Amino acid sequence: MSFIHAAFLAAGLAIAVPWLLHLTRKRKYLRIRLGSLQFLSPVVRDRHRMSRVEQWPLLIVRCLAVLLLALVFARPFFPKPSPAPPAAGESVILLDASGSVTEKQAEAIRKQAGEAIRNLPKSTKPVIAMVSDKVEIIPSLDAYQPIPGSPGGFTQAVDWIVDRAASAPDTMAAVHWFTDLQKSPLPSAPSRLWPSGLEVRIHPVLPPTDKNISVEQIDLLTPFGGDRWEIEARVRVYGMPGTEPLNLALVTQDGKQVTATTPPEGGTAHFAWEGKSKDGLLAGKVSVIRAGDSWSADDSRAFAFPTQEPKRVALVDGDPGESPFLSETYFLEKALHASAAGKALSPFRAMTSPKMPKVEERVDVIALCNVAGLSAANVRLLQTHLEAGTGLVFFMGNNTRATSFPAAATAGIFPKGLQISREPAHAFLRRSDLTSPVLSGMNAESVRALGLVALTHAFTWPADPEWKNVMEFDDASPLLAISTKQKIAVFTHPANREGSDLPLDQSFVPLVQGLFAHLATSTEAAGKVATVSNSIPGLDEKRAPGLYESEAGIALVTADVTESDIANADEKTFREVLGLPALDAPAASLAAPEKSDTSSHQREGELWPWILALLLTLLILESGLAARRIRQTATPDAHVH
Repeated sequence: MSFIHAAFLAAGLAIAVPWLLHLTRKRKYLRIRLGSLQFLSPVVRDRHRMSRVEQWPLLIVRCLAVLLLALVFARPFFPKPSPAPPAAGESVILLDASGSVTEKQAEAIRKQAGEAIRNLPKSTKPVIAMVSDKVEIIPSLDAYQPIPGSPGGFTQAVDWIVDRAASAPDTMAAVHWFTDLQKSPLPSAPSRLWPSGLEVRIHPVLPPTDKNISVEQIDLLTPFGGDRWEIEARVRVYGMPGTEPLNLALVTQDGKQVTATTPPEGGTAHFAWEGKSKDGLLAGKVSVIRAGDSWSADDSRAFAFPTQEPKRVALVDGDPGESPFLSETYFLEKALHASAAGKALSPFRAMTSPKMPKVEERVDVIALCNVAGLSAANVRLLQTHLEAGTGLVFFMGNNTRATSFPAAATAGIFPKGLQISREPAHAFLRRSDLTSPVLSGMNAESVRALGLVALTHAFTWPADPEWKNVMEFDDASPLLAISTKQKIAVFTHPANREGSDLPLDQSFVPLVQGLFAHLATSTEAAGKVATVSNSIPGLDEKRAPGLYESEAGIALVTADVTESDIANADEKTFREVLGLPALDAPAASLAAPEKSDTSSHQREGELWPWILALLLTLLILESGLAARRIRQTATPDAHVH
C-alpha cells in the first residue's frame, strides 16, 4: 500500500484526544445524605475520584474514527504493477524495391539502413522488409535487391504496417522508410489510419538523374492481317529530352527485324512488315536503341498478340455500270473494310469481280450483287463452294430477273416463286429478330435508326419453311431472309443508293459486317493458338521483363508503366498523401512513461472512498453509543452514593 499524502498520517496521533477525554471526564453523581453512612472514612470517597476508563466500546469507536479520518486525507492506494516492457521492441526497416530504384540507389539504401540498425537501442529488434507489389520480410540487408520493372507499393506498405501494429500493440517502436519518394505510385488520399504515436522516419535516396526513356504501350493494328502486319509503339521521354531522334527496333519471335524513329521528345513509332504469325500468335519485342538512361527495364517491351486470318469475301458485281462508285459492290466493300477499332484493320478482305470465284480460289463468303440470274453451271459452282463451307448472300437490285433463278431455287440455294413488283414502292422496316446471329452487329438503337429509313420494296416470295425472315417490311414480306439448311442469306434491297440512302445510314455497316461474319467460315483448319498470360515483375514474379515460352503457352512479363516516371515528391507531400505523421509530430518511445504529479487527480486503485464509507458507518455507531451513555447517566437510580 502507498499513500499520496503520507504526511497526513501524522494526524493519527490525534487518537490520544478520545483517551484524554475519557480519562479526565468526571462521573456525575446524585448526592443523598444518609445518616448511617456519614461517619465512614474519607478514603473511600477518594477512591471514587480515581481515574478509570469507562465506556470501552465508545472509546474504541472514536479512536478508529480518528484513524480513518487521517487515512482519508492520506489517500492510500494499492499501486498496480507497471506492465513489463516488451522483451524486444520492433523497429521496422522498409526498403523500397520498386523498379524506379537503381543499383546505385540500392547500394546507398543498404549503407544507410545498416547505419540506422546499428544506432537502434539494444532492446529494439530490427525487422527488415522489402516493398514492391507487396511487403516481404527478409533476413538481412544482403537479401535486399530492387526488382527491375516492379511497381512501387506505398499503399501496400502502409496497410502492412497498420495491420502489424494492430496485431502486436505496444511492440513497434518506429518505422524507418528508405525510398526514392517516387511521385507516380502515390495515392490521391490515405488508405488507412496510421497508428497513433508511431514514429516514421523517411530516409530519401533520390534518383541519379531525372531523364528516362520508356516504351509504354504496343498496339497491334492488324489482328486480321494475314501476312501484313502493322504495330504502333508509344515511346515517352521523362525529363529533358535530347536533340536527336529516337531509334527503335522491333524484333519478331522468328527473328524478323524492323526499325522506326520518333522525335526526341518521344511519340508513336509505326512498324509495318510482311510475314506469317506462328500458331495464331504474333510475338516479339520493341526496344529503344541506345536509350542511355539508368532504367533499362523499360527501354524495351515485349508483346504477344493473338491473330486471325482475315475473312475473304468475293463480291460478284452483276451490274458494274459506268462508275464503280455507284455499284453495290463499292458500298459493300467500304462497309466491310470499315473498322470500329481506331486504326486497326477490319476482319474482312473484300475482292470485287464480275465473275464468280473458281473452285480452287479460297473464299469465305460469296456476295452476288444485283446479278440478273444464275445459270445451271453457276449453280453447280456455288454448290461446290457451299459444300466447302463458303457462305452465300444475294443482294437484289434492278438487274434481278425473276425468270433467271429457277435452277437456283430447284437446287435449294434460292427461295422458290420469286415475285418482282413492276412499280417498286417505299416501305419501312417493322420487325427484326435480334436473337438471330445474322444480326449480331445490330442493336436496338441501330434497328430503330434503320426503321426510319424509307426503303425500296420490290421483291417477295411465298412463305417457305426452308427460309426464315429475319427482317420484315410492313406487309410481313422479307427484307432479309436466311436458309434454315445452309449458310445462305437473301437481302431484298439494293446495297447501293438506288431508291434509298441505306448505305449512308449508321446501321448499314453493323448490318453488313454482322451478316458476313455469320456467313464466313475459314476454309483453312485453325491451328493451335498459344495462350498468353500477362504479369509484371514483383516479389512473386521473379522473372525480368521479357517473353517466355512454355508448354502452357506464352508468358508476357512487362515493366509497370508507373515506374517509368521517376519524378519524386517532397517528404511533406509523401507523408500527407500516405497519412503518415507530420515531420514535427511527437515521437513514440518504448521507454517507461514519464512520471506526472497525480496528487490533485484521482489515481486508479485509491481506497479513500471505501475508508470514507467505513468512517461514516463508525460515526453513526459512535452517535448511537454516545446517546445510550447519556440515557444511562440521566437515569436517577443509575448511581447512588
